[in-house]
Amino acid sequence: MFWSVVGYIRIKLTGENIYNFFDECKKQNIRLKNLCCIPDGYCVEVMSAYLKKLLPIAKKYDVNLGIEGRFGLAMKFFIYKNRIAFAVSAALFALLISLNSFFVNNISISGNVYHTQDQIKTILREHGIYKGKFIPFVNPEKTKEKILYSYPGLSWIWINIKGTTAFVDVREKVSKPEFFDKEYPCNIVAKRDGVVIEAISEMGTTYAEVGSYVKKGELLIGGIYDSTEYSPIRLVHAAGRVRARTTYEMSVTFSLSSAGYTLSEKTKNSYGIRFFGNAWEICAPKGKDWVKLSENEKNFSIFGKIYLPLGFTNKKYCEIIRTECIMDKSDAIKAASKELRERLNVCLPQDAQIVDTKETLTENSDGTLTLVATFECVEDIAQELLIELSE
Repeated sequence: MFWSVVGYIRIKLTGENIYNFFDECKKQNIRLKNLCCIPDGYCVEVMSAYLKKLLPIAKKYDVNLGIEGRFGLAMKFFIYKNRIAFAVSAALFALLISLNSFFVNNISISGNVYHTQDQIKTILREHGIYKGKFIPFVNPEKTKEKILYSYPGLSWIWINIKGTTAFVDVREKVSKPEFFDKEYPCNIVAKRDGVVIEAISEMGTTYAEVGSYVKKGELLIGGIYDSTEYSPIRLVHAAGRVRARTTYEMSVTFSLSSAGYTLSEKTKNSYGIRFFGNAWEICAPKGKDWVKLSENEKNFSIFGKIYLPLGFTNKKYCEIIRTECIMDKSDAIKAASKELRERLNVCLPQDAQIVDTKETLTENSDGTLTLVATFECVEDIAQELLIELSE
């Protein structure tokens, strides 16, 4: 039974020194089986592993050795290995084709006007629909509800999977343009504290006086005309411009020492595998002293169209070297002052002007410095506030 599994060879022996050949085989513990005499010699069966040992012995004693046949499962596999390999490859190929029918291989998007195809695909990927997704794991109804709940830019979405293609049809929300009725009554109030330097009313009653200090929310131009015995109370849409001196105070704490980073010549590669959207990385460098330089990913496909849920990644990392840098005090103050001015420009209106700047520097106990800047600006502080009418 063992021989029929591992395989054996039937050989024919001819020559004058066959008995010497048998004695040598016995000395080298080469087992010969089913020895039988034939008219011109002998036939014997031997395990295929011993064939290489028999050849030099036969040559030594001038014995002719011929192979009559190969038997056993292992030998059959050796003889028909090309056919078996072809059959196995064909079976694997058929298996891959059948498996790919269970994965999303294409996404067709329609109905989008304001959103690009890539934006819609990003939304779908965040909610579990992408190329290579296992179709039985996709629930179109639940996915649709999650997308509509988490993404207000879409008013409706249809998801239908036919074969290996996910058909997605979207309807986008169109925001209505803001409409402000100029005939609707409103007041002009201050949007921040300041000292009034100019007050011009185009419509309404002016309450702001030049040189007066007003607080945020205080009435500057009223849209209500008081009634007299000749005319009833009248409401208008107040309009005008009120320029005032305003004050902004900002601070920043900084240190003269800062960390600098440079890339060394030491690099390291890591390899990973992606399967069903999950990724595993092998040999990735540990710690914060490495930065990723590049990443390449190879996805497998059949005929360039059918994507398999399997891919390999190759990432390249470089070691970073941290160094301590000491800045000049004047340069550090200039950098902090520039940062504060940039922060101010973000929150200032476009027509505002900076007329004066005062800076105060304080040294802290921990060695850091704090720069406090007070900016005096001139800007229009007028802001419309609708007058609510009770029925």
